[in-house]
Amino acid sequence: MDKMKIVFIANIVIIIALIVVMLSLKEGYKEQAQTVVRESTSAYTAEINKTLYAQGLFIDEWNLVWELVFESLNNKDRCLASFDKRVAALEASYLANPKNKAKLEKWGLKELKIKVDGKSNSRTVSCGDGCAVVFEFAGTNLKSVDYSALAAVNLSEKFKINQPASFNFNAK
Repeated sequence: MDKMKIVFIANIVIIIALIVVMLSLKEGYKEQAQTVVRESTSAYTAEINKTLYAQGLFIDEWNLVWELVFESLNNKDRCLASFDKRVAALEASYLANPKNKAKLEKWGLKELKIKVDGKSNSRTVSCGDGCAVVFEFAGTNLKSVDYSALAAVNLSEKFKINQPASFNFNAK
């Protein structure tokens, strides 16, 4: 009977020790999981915000370039000097809109410029990586506009957001 009491007491002590160990490990695992989730979520949120910033900036520039193409093709005054004035007028009208100004301030920018490279008889307007619109002038009048690169931009591919990485709870 004494041996049974000793075995019984030893079992109770072992069970209590295991419960204490289990509860202490549970807190550590919970804290580790919360840390991993917090870090992974903040990294993914930062990636999304960076993509949204680039997308918003590109779309505003893209819209200005489309407006420039439309106005250049449909305006009666199609001379080179008129084109340069149109560029400045589009930039000024963009900045005149309070919503656009607030958006630029949020992005940390003071203005949004149309990127124009000029030669004597042509103007090339950049609209991102590998995208340019070429305005050709014959003398001083607009001869042609090549906006095929602008029309071929695939925004969903350009600003694709990948799935978040799976949680790795073994990380330290």
